[in-house]
Order: sequence, then C-alpha cells, then structure tokens
Amino acid sequence: MKISQQLVALVGAFTLACTCAVAQTPAQDSPAVPASAIIAAPEPLPIVDPAKELKGATLIRELRKGGFVLYMRHTEAGSPTEKCDQNSLSATGLENARIVGSAIRDLNIPVGAVRSSSPCRTNITATSLGLGVVEITEDLNPIAPMPGIDLGAARTARLNEAPLAGTNTLLVSHLHGSRNKDEWIHLGLGEIIVFRPVAGARAEPVARIAVVKWQRLRVEMAAADKR
Repeated sequence: MKISQQLVALVGAFTLACTCAVAQTPAQDSPAVPASAIIAAPEPLPIVDPAKELKGATLIRELRKGGFVLYMRHTEAGSPTEKCDQNSLSATGLENARIVGSAIRDLNIPVGAVRSSSPCRTNITATSLGLGVVEITEDLNPIAPMPGIDLGAARTARLNEAPLAGTNTLLVSHLHGSRNKDEWIHLGLGEIIVFRPVAGARAEPVARIAVVKWQRLRVEMAAADKR
C-alpha cells in the first residue's frame, strides 16, 4: 500500500515537472510572422491617385467652388416595406444620412442636382440628406431594367456630367461591379467618392469621405477659416 502511494506521488511529480518545462519553452511550430510578410487588404476601387487627392481644408475649399460629382452609397437599410418611407432605412441609416447632409450644409458645399437610383434604400437616403428635390434615375440602378442596357456606361456618363456652374452634383447609388474593372465602385455605407469630371475622358476620383470623416473635416475647416 505504501509502495503504491509512493509510486503515485512520483508519477504526479514527474508529470508536473514536464508540464512546467513545456510551458516555459517557446513554441517552435508557431514562429512570429515578420511584418513584411503580412499582406494588406487591397484598396477598394476606384483608387484615388495620391498625386491628385484632395484632403482636409483644401478639399472643402474646392468643393465650395463647385464642379464635382459626389457619388454616395446609400446608408444602412431597414426592413423591406411596401412603400418608400423612413422605415426603408434603419435608425443608424437615417442618422448617418442626416449627419452627411448636415455636414454638407454646414460646410457651405453647394449642391445643385440630387439624383438617386430607384430602390427605396437609395432614394430615402437621398431625401434624408435634406439637400433638395431628388430625381430618380435608372442610370444608377444596380440591375438594368431590361436586357441590352449598359448600366456601366450610363453610370460612367453620369459621373462625368458637368454640374451647373458653382454647384456640385450628388448621386446616391450602390456598390457596382462590371465586366470592365475600371467601372467598379466599391465603398462603405454612406461613404462618398468625390469625382472630378474630365471632358473627353473618364471622371477622376479625387477623395473618399466616410461618414466618420465629416466631423474631422468640420474641425479642420473651422481652424482654416480662422486663419
């Protein structure tokens, strides 16, 4: 009996010692991954050329002059409804649309035409911005109304359509893919891509403004206006 107890004690002590040794030994099969080996997520298309990008107070000053097309993805959708009303957006969606619209007004960015695709989530986003009468256009729809219509070409033409003098055009639409990768538009909910129309060529993206960036732009512009 005593021998058995001693044997159990010895086995327990040996097991504990082995466990501690393993715990104190660095893992050999999970080496640290060098930073150079980490692959960053690709930038969403279209990519803004750093040489042409507008930022901070410079971006707002340029927008105040007009001449740009602001392409916005709708904010967060709500539950499907039979008619287009505020329930077409979630509470967060409504709040974010109002944040964007309020910032554009407070920063004195002139908006002329406001256009939206047909789905409720987009035209309610556009209406909730409070920036004027919303024109519904199928050119911004995610799906062509009938075969043979090239929505990519129609959307590209809208992006390159010069606004009325002294104003900017606001388009509210969706994520868009295409067989032509140059026509892809990928952006976050409520995000705006600022395009500069170019005669005889494709409109150039010069800035991306996520919903959370508007407050920072307010601060930067307020500081710049005091100088």
